[in-house]
Amino acid sequence: MHLYLAGNNNLLTDKRIEDPDCEALYKTLQNNSYVTSLDLRYNLITDEGAKFIAKLIEVRHHVTSLDLHYNLITDEGAKFIAKLIEETTKLTDLNLMCNEIGAVGAEHIAKALLKNESLKHKIK
Repeated sequence: MHLYLAGNNNLLTDKRIEDPDCEALYKTLQNNSYVTSLDLRYNLITDEGAKFIAKLIEVRHHVTSLDLHYNLITDEGAKFIAKLIEETTKLTDLNLMCNEIGAVGAEHIAKALLKNESLKHKIK
């Protein structure tokens, strides 16, 4: 099941997903094995939210696709995503474009990719 919570949805123009919402998603979905794709693009997710999303996917290994582009994730949040990349082989599609990840965060992700074969061709 694809969970579509993108902020550019007309239904969500006044309410974008923020960090507390990511914590609520973690608590709600941690025992759900049906969601295989999370679309959280165009929201207001920062490093704290990235931590909860990474934690959710670590717990629920059924998620194969994660779209976080156009959020507010920085190098600190990239560390959580890098740890996730290292520890999961189910995630096959990851989009982090247009965040605030700099050279340090990109280096964390690049090192994690060396340990993960499943994301080699589907990371943006």
